[in-house]
Amino acid sequence: MVGDAILQPAFTLLTDPTLTPCPACGNGQIEPLEDCDGRGTCPGSGEVCVPAGSPGECSCAATCGTVAGIQPGEDCDGTDLGGATCVSLGFGGGTLSCGADCAFDTSQCGPERCGDGLVGPDEQCDLGTATCIGGSNGGAPCCAKADCPGGDCPGDGCTANRNDIAGCCRCDCTLSPTVTTTTSTSSSTSSPGATSSTSTTVPPECTPGTPGACDDGDRCTVDSCAGAGGCRHDPLGYDAIAASLAPSLDLQACSGQRIPPAIGRLMKQARKLVERAAHARRPKRAKDLVRRALGELSTAVRTVQRAGRRRLSPDCAGALAAIVGDARAETACLLRPALASPALTAPTGRE
Repeated sequence: MVGDAILQPAFTLLTDPTLTPCPACGNGQIEPLEDCDGRGTCPGSGEVCVPAGSPGECSCAATCGTVAGIQPGEDCDGTDLGGATCVSLGFGGGTLSCGADCAFDTSQCGPERCGDGLVGPDEQCDLGTATCIGGSNGGAPCCAKADCPGGDCPGDGCTANRNDIAGCCRCDCTLSPTVTTTTSTSSSTSSPGATSSTSTTVPPECTPGTPGACDDGDRCTVDSCAGAGGCRHDPLGYDAIAASLAPSLDLQACSGQRIPPAIGRLMKQARKLVERAAHARRPKRAKDLVRRALGELSTAVRTVQRAGRRRLSPDCAGALAAIVGDARAETACLLRPALASPALTAPTGRE
């Protein structure tokens, strides 16, 4: 006996361009069918915006201070900090508290120790202390290649604090000046009874399309030739840095080896924090989020170092360390004073 057969013609899904696109919760824009999108976008006191991925996403929930425990959209609630501390958020110490909006209050957190890889309020930068590899001072802290006779001081690409490389973070957690090259021209004229001279300083010439023609040695800028013989050095923005936090870890040097999944997770979390910082309403909130991202990346660096000592080959560990170290160094650029200027890349948004 043959059962009933149902014939279905092939079909193709089409999008009607006249319809309003579905809202995308988590993009920082309050769209139709959404009550909110991002921290601080709910109108009512004690309300928090339920984040994307949670039941009831982008709706306002009156849970802050009224429902025990940390609910979706809250960093904390009252005295419940979820195990977080000033140190876990990228600070050196102090007392973490919870604000009335159920967001972390880091105003009583203290600065970090210079060299721990976390940029504190009183530091311009901090990429971590480098240690000599090999040589007579192997394992000792180093700030310059000369500190490691017969060995190497890592961080040539500004992936660690170094005093001997222009544009890098120094070992006192201040930024070293970059090297700028200029060309001077002079001319003089003379006439009976009078002599005059002039001197003009012009920018170094550059040729569009020539690699490295405008490299200022500062990893926090995007260098380009603007034409007419002039160089541009634009600061790295949030978008570029967020993109650097989504690298492929499928490396040839690591073929056949198991990369700790925590490294990818930590970089993904750092990217989310940088994206939130880009849409933060208050500059202080943006800086706090960037510091938390740096904390995640510092943990990723330590994870790579541990894996390199235990199971990864030196080539694989070195390749991973370069990727994570570069990402951490570029993320630290967001805390430089120049990047806080509204004319450059000031954080804007609702958080």
